[in-house]
Amino acid sequence: MIKASTLKNSFPERLWRRGTHLMSQGRILEHSVVFEREKLQGQVFSSNQDEVEDVVVTFSRNGVDSQCTCEIGYQCEHAAAIAALYIKRGRGYEADNQGVTQWLTDLISPSESSNEERGSHFELAYLFGLVQTKNSKQLNVEIVRVKRLKSGELSRSILLVKNPDEMLKRSWLSSNERYLLADVINELAVHGAIRSYNLVERLIVAKCAYWQSSHETPLSNSSSHKATFDWNQDASGLYKLMLNLPEGFSSQLVLPTIPLSLYDAQGNKIVPLDIDVDADVQYKLLDMPSLNVEQRSWVMPQISALFRNRTTQARSKGKSSEWVDAIIQPRCLLTLCQPDELTSQPYVTLNFKYHDAIVEANLPGFYISTESLGNIPRQPEFETSAITTLESLGFTAQLKEASEQTTQHLDNRFMLEKESWAVFIHYHQPRLKKSGWVIKRSKGFPFQVHDLGAIKAKVTDQKNGYFALSMGVQINGKSVPLAPILHTALTQLPADFWRTSTPEHKSTEIQERPIYVPVAENEHVSIPVDTLKQLTQQFIELTLPASGKSAKRINISKFQSHQLLKAFEDTHIAVDGIKQLQTFAKKIETFNRAKIAKIPNSFKGQLRDYQQDGVNWFQFHTKNGLSGMLADDMGLGKTVQSIAHICIEQQKRDLTDNPFLILAPTSVVHNWLAEIKHFAPKINVVLIHGNERQSIANLPFKPEVVITSYPLLVRDINDYISIDFHTIVADEAQYIKNTKTSLYQTITQLTAQHRFCLTGTPMENHLGELWAQFNWLLPGLLGSQSQFNRLFKTPIEGHQDRERQRGLNDRLRPFILRRDKECIADELGDKTTIIRKVRLEGKQAQMYESIRLSMDKKLTALIQNKGINRSQIDILSAMLKLRQVCCHPDLLNVKQKQDNTSAKLDLLLDMLDELLLDGRKIIVFSQFTSMLEIIERALNQRKITYAKLTGQTRNRQQQIVKFKQSEIPIFLISLKAGGTGLNLTEADTVIHCDPWWNPAAENQATDRAHRIGQNKPVFVYKLVVEGSIEEKILELQSQKSNLAKTLLSDASESDLTRLTQDHIKMLMRPLEAF
Repeated sequence: MIKASTLKNSFPERLWRRGTHLMSQGRILEHSVVFEREKLQGQVFSSNQDEVEDVVVTFSRNGVDSQCTCEIGYQCEHAAAIAALYIKRGRGYEADNQGVTQWLTDLISPSESSNEERGSHFELAYLFGLVQTKNSKQLNVEIVRVKRLKSGELSRSILLVKNPDEMLKRSWLSSNERYLLADVINELAVHGAIRSYNLVERLIVAKCAYWQSSHETPLSNSSSHKATFDWNQDASGLYKLMLNLPEGFSSQLVLPTIPLSLYDAQGNKIVPLDIDVDADVQYKLLDMPSLNVEQRSWVMPQISALFRNRTTQARSKGKSSEWVDAIIQPRCLLTLCQPDELTSQPYVTLNFKYHDAIVEANLPGFYISTESLGNIPRQPEFETSAITTLESLGFTAQLKEASEQTTQHLDNRFMLEKESWAVFIHYHQPRLKKSGWVIKRSKGFPFQVHDLGAIKAKVTDQKNGYFALSMGVQINGKSVPLAPILHTALTQLPADFWRTSTPEHKSTEIQERPIYVPVAENEHVSIPVDTLKQLTQQFIELTLPASGKSAKRINISKFQSHQLLKAFEDTHIAVDGIKQLQTFAKKIETFNRAKIAKIPNSFKGQLRDYQQDGVNWFQFHTKNGLSGMLADDMGLGKTVQSIAHICIEQQKRDLTDNPFLILAPTSVVHNWLAEIKHFAPKINVVLIHGNERQSIANLPFKPEVVITSYPLLVRDINDYISIDFHTIVADEAQYIKNTKTSLYQTITQLTAQHRFCLTGTPMENHLGELWAQFNWLLPGLLGSQSQFNRLFKTPIEGHQDRERQRGLNDRLRPFILRRDKECIADELGDKTTIIRKVRLEGKQAQMYESIRLSMDKKLTALIQNKGINRSQIDILSAMLKLRQVCCHPDLLNVKQKQDNTSAKLDLLLDMLDELLLDGRKIIVFSQFTSMLEIIERALNQRKITYAKLTGQTRNRQQQIVKFKQSEIPIFLISLKAGGTGLNLTEADTVIHCDPWWNPAAENQATDRAHRIGQNKPVFVYKLVVEGSIEEKILELQSQKSNLAKTLLSDASESDLTRLTQDHIKMLMRPLEAF
């Protein structure tokens, strides 16, 4: 810190004076000032105030220095200003002793005042008085200064305060005195007089309020007194509202405060008045001019609203009144009128009846003359409310031209838009009558509204797969088609009205008020919303735009007959032609009572009960000329149920001219061939597949079952288009879910008596996929795609319409058979093992053959030279390479990944897609960690989460917990890392990508899921390449041969001696030979 004198002397005296001047003028920007221990800084306006200079003043033992952005640059007036501010704020320890002394004096000593005020105590007094101005009275106040004597009394001498604002600065005023003075000053400034009774009361409480010139006795307050404003008629017949005061008070001393008050001279009190008029208008009523009769007639109703609790009464001086001011409750008279010479459209007139007199709505005037009561006041609020009610219903008043008696004003004729008349007549009119309105209808009024009568329907079989449905209703003796009426009614509802999940969207009026539909000129029919809702939910095709254009009928698919029949029953509609509808509906509805199909001996398998039901379902639909979708969960045997159905049909008829066509993805066509050969060996089946495939026409025999893949169907469509198939089975039918694909366009060109879809996932993404499949199965069942979107897809997916969802379920129920694993768990064993075969093709097959030929030649030479016992390592190496190719070609050279494809990987990924949609928890086993890495990459590409456990997994338990306790659906596990010691009962599906050649090891791995604590059936899938070494080893296992264990486990040398040359030859046979 620096001495103030040192800081001041460091600047020339001239610059110090200029700097001090800048500081006193407020040229320093306060927010910029920073005082530190050895530095001061801030910003200062220049003398001309055009620029702001940045200043820094530093001080140390060597003295004071400064820098500035002005032209001088240092020790300038700007730096002096900052230094002067520093001293003024007492920062210099020598600074401002004079200022401190002054402050201390002000603190402990009375303020310096004039000699007149010193030594005495003064007070302010407020002298009230009434002053008559040109138009009214005002409560005036004079402010005076009075000396309080030592005796405690006020001096008789007073001094008028001429400048109240200056008086506020006087130090002898207490805080309360200063607040009161400020409020009085403000009141006078705003109103020119005292209006606030509250302020008067505060002055009285402070004992400084006096009446007029007397300041000896202060005013006191009083409790309120009742007072009223009443009409008074003077001798000349003029009317005026007069203030009726309590007895003993003079109206001459009424004070125009808010609220009104008066001066009680006898008690020297200010008395507040309790009047049933709003406080802010009371004083204005005091200045009311006198009114003649006509003026009173239009003034009185307007000011009557100001009175809260009573009606003003007239009082007459010297003669009786012709006015009756008691309220007469009017009634609304509404007349519905036909067009006339003044109005070309129908209209209503509104009048008001007061006792025995009627006045038109909107007619000027405030009184109405009656015969028995004389002139009585009209009720403007009632009349306005009635007019507002009409306007809220859509009516608009017409303008009436001026006459001799009245100026131009609104008429009592009200117009309404033509389309709104029906709503008014049928819905609003009864409600107005109920509230007291009298409504009459002139003889020629044209509009009529009819209630919806009994509905009659007619169903006609069109012999083209459709019923023609016509529905009509009797209206005024005429039969009118119902469909256009319903369609028009629907257009009047909000778009979101049918959203059953959001009832808050529906207003009470929309739910209660009927819908009105024009049926003829000036005629409407009313349809209750509940009736409309029931009809359109039961007969949803009536909501389609096309139904509104068709005046006679709409087409309904025969496949909807069960749903249509139920709709008629629920709505109690009489139907002509119902018997033919019942006949077809019975075919659909009796599936649950279908006969048990007898399985022929040609089927070599054993069906579970639910699978027998599936065959019954196939037979029922075939017998009744229907098609459908078998949508069982994956692993429940859709293929075997289909084969049993084929065997029954083969027994009934010759299938060579009308064969079955099995369509399937490439990855499973060979499985179909194998399953048919296994379960139905007598069926003549052909697989049309591969580059060397033959067309059906060139086959040396007529097959009963043809199998081909979806891609080849597109290429070979000309070979199939001329064949009338008995049945087409579309396996993995989700492949035909997109109507825009060439496959879908191709499959719709095929001809068949029956069609069936097999899929565990009828819908993967949206309802449009379901429509696509059923449009192929049962054309017309779900309408066109645009109709389906309007009726089902948008309401269900966009609005979560539960009613529409139930309607879709009811429509599809007879044609879909779906069982999941949970619902038939009692029929399933603890563990179900399924072999899924796949065939190698293309480069993968060529690679297998190349390795097989090379290894076969090498092993033959080795065995001839060394014998089987000494060729053990070479035999195992050859077998390993062939097994790796079966899994994925990339396993042969892990370091050099190529763009190879794998039939087994494709099959696995297809299976995973379906299983994941079913919500399964899956364990995928492989003895090759490199195979798990390939699967891992594929899952990452599909953004599917998984856990993984191999010998390289560092945090083993973390991966196990990740699978067990989260939503992760897949666990990739290698044989050595997780084949034993794990408890994974959360899983219900096990997939072995490559066979465990040691059956015991395979079973141990499966038992990770199928063990104590498992409460769900476990499905075990084994992926095997058809015709390969994998399949041959399974055959050896099924024959209970030890050769499989010898070849493909940690076999001893003695075990290998069991292999013969014939065994090696069988294992090394080419793919083509199988």
